[in-house]
Amino acid sequence: MRWNVASSCAWHLYVIVDLAAVGQRDPAAVGAAAVRGGADAIQLRDKSGTAERLVETVQRLLPVTRRAGIPRAARSR
Repeated sequence: MRWNVASSCAWHLYVIVDLAAVGQRDPAAVGAAAVRGGADAIQLRDKSGTAERLVETVQRLLPVTRRAGIPRAARSR
C-alpha cells in the first residue's frame, strides 16, 4: 500500500479487520464499531479468501469508512 507518510503520522488508531479473526461477525459492523471506538484508519485483510469475496466485503465496508472520513490508501504493485 502507498499513502502519504505525513498524513499517516496523524493516525491515532489503525485497525486491521481480518476476515479470519472476524469469524461469523459482519465485517462492516466490525468496521463501524472500530470507527465508533476512534479508528482513523482501517485495513481489510483476507489472506485465504477469493478476490470476489474481498471485493464484496470492501463494497460493504466502504460506506462505513466514507461516512467517517477515513482515507483510502492506494495499493501499489
